[in-house]
Amino acid sequence: GMPTYNGCGDESFKGNLVPNKPFGFNFEPACNGHDLCYGTCGSSKDACDKEFLNNMLDMCSSYKYLPPLYSKCSALAVIYYEAVHKFGGTPFSDGQNDACKDCKKPKQHHHAGSSGGSSPIEFR
Repeated sequence: GMPTYNGCGDESFKGNLVPNKPFGFNFEPACNGHDLCYGTCGSSKDACDKEFLNNMLDMCSSYKYLPPLYSKCSALAVIYYEAVHKFGGTPFSDGQNDACKDCKKPKQHHHAGSSGGSSPIEFR
């Protein structure tokens, strides 16, 4: 299926871990991007999680002239990252299973051109 997203709210697995807008910091776009990344066939969980952290830290940087808010925002970003890093395994697997089921059909139609009977390389 197509990747979907639901922010960090109650509908998402992250909602059990973290609120959408802690102290008014808007992590929703980062959360949506993270959902889409998890739901993209062949994506790397580590890469998704790191991108999520970087997106949150980018958002936090708009507070850099307010050091107390900036440090609170950055600390929260790390907490969110740790949460998905530790507990995102099942949602990531679910996302991959859903995303990849449409494109995992064996591709047998192009073996005619292969050289010397070597089996086609399969990328996973």
